[in-house]
Amino acid sequence: MICHLYEPSRREKLQLSVGALLHVLLDNIEKKLEGSSAEANRKLFLYSAHDTTLIPCLMALEIFDMKWPPYAADVTLELHQNRKTGDTFVKVSYMGQDQLIPGCSGVYCPLQEFKQVVSTYTLTSELYHSRCTSTGEQAEP
Repeated sequence: MICHLYEPSRREKLQLSVGALLHVLLDNIEKKLEGSSAEANRKLFLYSAHDTTLIPCLMALEIFDMKWPPYAADVTLELHQNRKTGDTFVKVSYMGQDQLIPGCSGVYCPLQEFKQVVSTYTLTSELYHSRCTSTGEQAEP
């Protein structure tokens, strides 16, 4: 599986592996900031995944260390907001270690920078479904 993700068309394979999940994560962040989440006081979103989902997620964030994740490995995304300025930041940790995401100016990554990094791989559920059901053939005119 990992070998296939490293081929030249890696972007599309990562999109199909974790694009829908990354879209949901960003959507939940936006809804929380807008106050439009179904449960306004909710402070935690918890997702469970297998190692075969965790690896592409780490690859999309460019923090995969080429080691198979151990049992119970975790990725934590924390959303922080500066009380004075209102600026928002995302902090990513992998197995309890804070990560500097390439493309981010610091461990506390400004939300816009984080969205830019992740946007390369996000897919809406509609686009995901469309790509998964596509035969790859061009329709005749």
